Amino acid sequence: MILNKFYLFQLAIWVYTGFSCKWIEARRKDYLQMMTHHVITIMLVLFSFANEDQPIGLLILFVHDFSDIFLDLMKMCNYLKLEGTHGMFIVETAFAINTFVTWPYLRLYYFPVYIIYNGTMKGYINNCGGGSETNSLLRQIELCRGLDFCISGITLLLILASLHWFWYFLMLRILYKLLTG
Repeated sequence: MILNKFYLFQLAIWVYTGFSCKWIEARRKDYLQMMTHHVITIMLVLFSFANEDQPIGLLILFVHDFSDIFLDLMKMCNYLKLEGTHGMFIVETAFAINTFVTWPYLRLYYFPVYIIYNGTMKGYINNCGGGSETNSLLRQIELCRGLDFCISGITLLLILASLHWFWYFLMLRILYKLLTG
């Protein structure tokens, strides 16, 4: 019951952020990528809720929410102009932690390896793709009843992973511009 309420809460957050990105915030250069991210996240939350795949959904939400802590902290401190010595290098510290620790580990390593591959693709191969000869036909039919959902979900997760790489490239580009003046 608590998990269902948490899912509804997360869905409300993502619907609001998508609405805000479309109609409230100033349009940024990565508007198309950000809207794609919001739509995909809303679809994944809805699909995982409808298909009762809350454990993998919770893991995906945790990875994204946790890695956003330093990104959002960096944005807030940047808006408050807390950079350099007068801001005790808060922006620079948050940027370094985000760019070199949380984002690469959680979004570029953990997400594709443990969530996309081990959590979805490997499970599909073992249960539906003939990877395990010991499963009975009835068990395979039961496990694979959501085959279309599995393929759609994996596709959405792969698009999300490619967006992570896109934004990481932008962070590295910011770093390059800072270092080269």
